[in-house]
Amino acid sequence: MTANPPIPIVVPRRRLSERASGQFFHLTRVIANVFVPTDTEVEVLDRAYLSIGNFLADSAEFGTLTIEVHGQGSRQIGTLVRPLHVRDLGFDVDAVLLLKRAALQRYPGSDGARRLINDLYAVLKRYADQHGLKIERWERCVTLVYANDVRVDVAPVIEDPLVAIPSGETHALIPDRLLQRYAPTNPRGIEHGFNSAAKIQANFPRRLVEGMTLDKAMRGDVTPLPDVEVVSARLLSIFVQLMKVHRNISFGAPQDGVEDLSPASIFITFLAAAGYTLQAPRPHDTPLDLLLDVFDAMLLCFEREELANGGQRWSLPNPWAPGDDLATSMNSPQKQAAFLQWHELFSEQIGQLLDSLEQRAGEDVIEKLVHNAFGPRAARAVRDDAAPVAPTRQAGRPVIFATAAGAITSVAARANTNFGSPD
Repeated sequence: MTANPPIPIVVPRRRLSERASGQFFHLTRVIANVFVPTDTEVEVLDRAYLSIGNFLADSAEFGTLTIEVHGQGSRQIGTLVRPLHVRDLGFDVDAVLLLKRAALQRYPGSDGARRLINDLYAVLKRYADQHGLKIERWERCVTLVYANDVRVDVAPVIEDPLVAIPSGETHALIPDRLLQRYAPTNPRGIEHGFNSAAKIQANFPRRLVEGMTLDKAMRGDVTPLPDVEVVSARLLSIFVQLMKVHRNISFGAPQDGVEDLSPASIFITFLAAAGYTLQAPRPHDTPLDLLLDVFDAMLLCFEREELANGGQRWSLPNPWAPGDDLATSMNSPQKQAAFLQWHELFSEQIGQLLDSLEQRAGEDVIEKLVHNAFGPRAARAVRDDAAPVAPTRQAGRPVIFATAAGAITSVAARANTNFGSPD
């Protein structure tokens, strides 16, 4: 088996006008507002998270073992988007039940991981019964499903610090998918790595502008963006949100009995962060230039090995958890082909949207292209945004890109079983 070097990508990049790029990023704000949670929904998520954390920390099974319950994943790094379930409502939020290393003594051996998940399910089943919730058990987590389709995935993680790796102090162990052993993990390491990448200052030598509304954009009216540092602070999160929304629309909602070929969020997010790390320091005329280069660079940021059967094994080592491969879920020919096809489709549809903006196409053309790429709800939002509105005292103010609210605050356990600060 020989390593297959990354495929070099040479994409002739057109010179993008500031007007078209600004209008495109105005559209991303409109589209993102459809798929990110409102402040009220964020409050619901946080209340659910805190309530579950308190219940686990007060349980007989985990009270003396609990260090804290903290969030992980997209909620923590500002890339949360509405997933496609049966309905258009709801969000997924991930929580980690972080346990002391002593948990390995209570749950040792080849059956320890299975017993740990069993106990977590038993505790959360009591919680679900008390609150009238649905509950689902998976290989390495338990999911609580609320009436408004908010889904909280709770994963048990055991501290296992390693001093020789980046963010090694938060290295941990999690039950593997076969529940036969513990596998390395580091949710906070990944969070730290993403946030470090996001802090890289994007290099925009030219002045950035954004159309205030699509209606004004058609006439070429523009408004200066906020300070470049403000825009760049969450630019990576905006890129990831856009990719995840397009993925959700392209692959559709998962169906029972049908293999889900959509790429995992962690795979997309890690590749986007790696591509951003490579591309952000380089000069780009506009954020759209940077987005397109980051997306191209994603194909260079994972390893491919040719197999004897003619297929490939993809790997994406987790630098914060040696032995954890973030591309594990991508190693079927069907999923690999689906990812590459999606990558090509994203580039094609973003290019079509860009061409229409450059050519000052009509609102109906823009709306149709948004519908194709991001779905009917996004298209309706763009149509509503383009509708004439009465002027207000707010008119003319800069538009700041919308992202999900800040990260969930960790809730530390008391010395015994309760959360919060000592009385």
